[in-house]
Amino acid sequence: MPELQVAAELQVKTTPSAIYNNLSCSGNILAFGNQQECVTLRPLGAHKLPVPDADKAPLTFSGAFSVRERPVVVICSSICIQLWDAARDTLLARIPAEGGVAARSAALVEFGERLVGGFGMSDGSVVFYEFEVASFEAKVLTQIRAHQAAITSVSASTESPVFFASADISGVITLWSGGFQPIAVIPAVSATECCTSVQIAGPSMIVAAYGSGKIRVFSPTGEMRVEICAHSRWINAMTFHRTRMLLATAGDDSIVAVWALPTTENNGRASLVGLYRGKNALYTGVAFNPEGSTVTAAAFDCDKFVTLSVPA
Repeated sequence: MPELQVAAELQVKTTPSAIYNNLSCSGNILAFGNQQECVTLRPLGAHKLPVPDADKAPLTFSGAFSVRERPVVVICSSICIQLWDAARDTLLARIPAEGGVAARSAALVEFGERLVGGFGMSDGSVVFYEFEVASFEAKVLTQIRAHQAAITSVSASTESPVFFASADISGVITLWSGGFQPIAVIPAVSATECCTSVQIAGPSMIVAAYGSGKIRVFSPTGEMRVEICAHSRWINAMTFHRTRMLLATAGDDSIVAVWALPTTENNGRASLVGLYRGKNALYTGVAFNPEGSTVTAAAFDCDKFVTLSVPA
């Protein structure tokens, strides 16, 4: 099998928590969370963004997004949702949680002049907010309990007829319209197969990763097209690079893998680009750089991140 080569190793003082999809990238900033804070890694060093009352309500999600070409980090707990300008360490918005229900995943996306956030909650509901771009004042667009179990992952896109996708711990995936209403439900394959990550991959694919170690590719209407036995154990993280049409996955089997998604250029076949075998690492986060030339992986309770070269 093709091996991914190590390009660099990054030492960190704060180690990641064991939460799904616990690494993200916006520009030259990487973000990950532990129970007490969100850490942003930048060329000039690491910065910490606080989680309010973290001793009582630890971080449940952190993610970096690009908004008008500036990095915005979302931090969630059962106390509140926070949006930070990661370049200036400035708090942009704070939304109190209701009834201790925590956001477990989030996605921000720009629809023309609108900035919309989809937040997957611990009670199975998905809440959509619209943010005023200048002030980041938030208003609720809709809140629907589309799942019967806690949300694990939310993804967004403006390239697909599916604008948002959400997944839960029971393995159910819901696909959402631009009007923020459910348009299709992909049922769980089995009662014990958690969906740990979902990505809207270009205009014609929804990709999901599972605790079984499998990756499944679905159409925008929910029909399964491809199934890959990608890992021997639980997949904890998956990310998508939109211009190179690549996936990266990482899991309990100490493996980081990069996959080429089916396209007309590869005759509609998914293929393994390369993999990296770590040493007793419980990988919980994976993120491409903006060019897709490298992928970085983070592991639970490990103070060393590994950056791997992705073949052209």
